[in-house]
Amino acid sequence: MLTIYRKYRPQTFKTMVGQEPIKQTIQNELEQGNLAHAFLFTGSRGIGKTTMARLLAKAVNCTSHPYKAHIPDPKRREPCNDCLSCKAIIDGSAIDVIEIDAASHTGVDHIREQIIEQTRFHPQGSTFKVFIIDEVHMLSLSAFNALLKTLEEPPDHVIFILATTEIHKVPETVISRCQRFDFQRLKADTLVRRLKDILVQESVEIDDFVLYEIVRQSEGCVRDAESFLGQILSIGKKHIGIEEASLVLPVVHTQQLLTFTDHFFNRRIIECLRMIHDFRDQGIDLEYFLEDFIRILRSILFIQIADKAFITDEFPLDIQEKLNAFSFQKSNSELVLLLEQMVEARHQMKTDFISSLAFELVLIRFGSLKQDEHRLEKKSEEISKDSSEEQKELDKSSNDSLPNDLSNNSSTPLFSLEDIKEKWPHIIEQLKQTCASVALILQAGTLLQLQGEELQVVFEYRFHADTLNEVKHGLLIEEVLEKIMGKRIRFQAIYQKLSADLETEATLSRLLDAFGGTAV
Repeated sequence: MLTIYRKYRPQTFKTMVGQEPIKQTIQNELEQGNLAHAFLFTGSRGIGKTTMARLLAKAVNCTSHPYKAHIPDPKRREPCNDCLSCKAIIDGSAIDVIEIDAASHTGVDHIREQIIEQTRFHPQGSTFKVFIIDEVHMLSLSAFNALLKTLEEPPDHVIFILATTEIHKVPETVISRCQRFDFQRLKADTLVRRLKDILVQESVEIDDFVLYEIVRQSEGCVRDAESFLGQILSIGKKHIGIEEASLVLPVVHTQQLLTFTDHFFNRRIIECLRMIHDFRDQGIDLEYFLEDFIRILRSILFIQIADKAFITDEFPLDIQEKLNAFSFQKSNSELVLLLEQMVEARHQMKTDFISSLAFELVLIRFGSLKQDEHRLEKKSEEISKDSSEEQKELDKSSNDSLPNDLSNNSSTPLFSLEDIKEKWPHIIEQLKQTCASVALILQAGTLLQLQGEELQVVFEYRFHADTLNEVKHGLLIEEVLEKIMGKRIRFQAIYQKLSADLETEATLSRLLDAFGGTAV
């Protein structure tokens, strides 16, 4: 019994899905009788390179509409599939179409014996002798060199079709002698239509949800998608839903991902942890699940900064609407920070002795933000209400306790940046007790300067600075600074790409001012 991808391999250019520009160009060349002598098909696996090569071999050797150089004939745009030549190529018995797997025949001797020597003989019963060399990048350098001369000036009865998934490994001298075509992965809607056409012929119905899951896992590869479909069809039912498909397809239901995302965005962390433990008990690969969760978060971020057009090829319409709803629940900075930590957790899964630990810690850390946010809201309200009165009392107390010459200059600080640096670890620890997430971000900053009564801290990432400059976060930091330093200090987060040590730059600047000269 043939597999699905072999059973439904396209036999005409019209039935081949995708690659429209390539099909159009080749068909035009066939029609005009202006065919190149060597072709190079490049692109990822399973997207139609070998299929296109066989279609081209059939078209040039079709006896119903013989190919004649420079003599136009619109009937040559498609092979007939009825003549002896077409039938022989379809069943793989054509002696004038030679397919070579370069991965298993890499040496120069094979190239000389099986290709160069063969080109000297005219085809037997066909117009052209066609050499299809798959995975051509696997040939050795000496084999490529041996092929060069024949590839540049082959006999009139020979056509070369080279196929590769790694074009960067093919020598430029070979590429320059071929007409190159770059094959693209298929878009999701195109691939779904292809699977539906097969299902019609198989008289089977499969839920769209399952089809999109197949397409998502195949990542634009037609052969993989049809192979997955064949596995699902082996269930033997006339209607197949997600439950039946999960029996043979290694799939984490998108609905489960959406439920998990809903729990997470609403900070029901216990439910998230319970789902992770259930997945582990069910034998679901947590690395695979985390990868899918990262894709969900990435899609939500893209919706937030652009629109749904970025994900139309990945999810059906109803899923897109749900992801769109999620995009209103998190800020850009939160999603970026979350994605960074999830990617890091994915890397740690390979080395941690408890594979799910890093994932669980990220969930718990972000889940604690809810408590932090409530505390911040309450604290910011209290501070906003009393800040003006406290400031007046503080100013009055300071003026009464200071000498006249200092009380007249209220902007003169009682401490220096070095004093703050000395107590900075204590400030961070104190802030952690109030809001761990703010302390975590503040810890990533570098103390820049104390300008009057304003402390400036520089951050390498813009979203760190933007987050801490929010009013409620700034007030919280200022309250902790006042508690530790004994004086109210304004806080300012500054975004600056750190290209060198800031203290070194400041010292260098002072030296240049004092002694002149330029830095080299």
